[in-house]
Amino acid sequence: MLNYFARLTIRTLTLGILLLPVMSAGAQTPSPSPTPFPTVDPTAQPTPLDDPRQPAFPAVQQLAVPPLPDLTRVGVISSNVLALSLNDAIRRALQNNNDIEVARDDVRVAEQRLRGLYGYYDPVFTVAPTFDQRITPVTSIFAGGGTTGQVSNTSFTVTPALSKSFEKGGGNYQVQFFNSRTSTGATNSTLNPFYNSSLTLFYTQPLLRNREIDAQRHSIRVQKKVLSQTDSDFRQRTIAIIAQAQAAYWNLVFALRNQQNQLDSQPLAAEPAQHRSADWRGGESSAGSRPGADRYRHARRRAVPGGPERFDCREHAETDHVEGPGSE
Repeated sequence: MLNYFARLTIRTLTLGILLLPVMSAGAQTPSPSPTPFPTVDPTAQPTPLDDPRQPAFPAVQQLAVPPLPDLTRVGVISSNVLALSLNDAIRRALQNNNDIEVARDDVRVAEQRLRGLYGYYDPVFTVAPTFDQRITPVTSIFAGGGTTGQVSNTSFTVTPALSKSFEKGGGNYQVQFFNSRTSTGATNSTLNPFYNSSLTLFYTQPLLRNREIDAQRHSIRVQKKVLSQTDSDFRQRTIAIIAQAQAAYWNLVFALRNQQNQLDSQPLAAEPAQHRSADWRGGESSAGSRPGADRYRHARRRAVPGGPERFDCREHAETDHVEGPGSE
């Protein structure tokens, strides 16, 4: 406890020693004396003001306004105008675009290939007619040759058949009808002509191998994937062509409106110059304002030639999309 009071006393003495020079310096600083107000002499005469002078404006020469540029375009007949709506432009772009035709042909080829693969499962009907005539010489009178010494045998056979394969299960069946007619020239034949007929039915069903999948069904699945991808490419290309046709159409419309707005704004560009000239004559505006108005009017005139150039670019882009590349 005594140590704490000793340390507190030492700190208090040290702080007092440090603040003592500062307090003595503040006590020696003199206070500022008040500044007396200036006195006004009532007998003094006011200073006379100079008479106003007319402002000296430099001589400004008015610039000649350039004429409007020639808006005729080379190779374009202004009287031959074809009005197209947005739907007509898109329809023409889709009809005359070579990429769309190529993509559409790819889809058709893929569909025909898939249809050809499915033709494997169509029923197949076949007919195999056969005509056979044989003449056999004989040496015995008991062979039926008669006086000619030969026997003639004629056979006519018709074998229709129907076969079909199944996609589900991989089985197939075949129905065959055998029918023949045989006639002979033998004299000892007791039945002439005679017929022979038979009907057969075959059905083949795989139990393990080729039951769920085989080479034909694998080709069909692959071709379905190819057709789906080809159709997606066709749709993507169609959407891209439609988007390009719409962009070219609206760019052309905006270029026409921009050119018309620039032409319509030419009379309005002369109004600031007229107002500046009137203010300059009345002395309300500085001499530098009139050249500024003239420069603005000249700039508006010079901005018009860019309109036809941008219009030509937009029109050529729209023509390429609607009538196809290289069309005039």
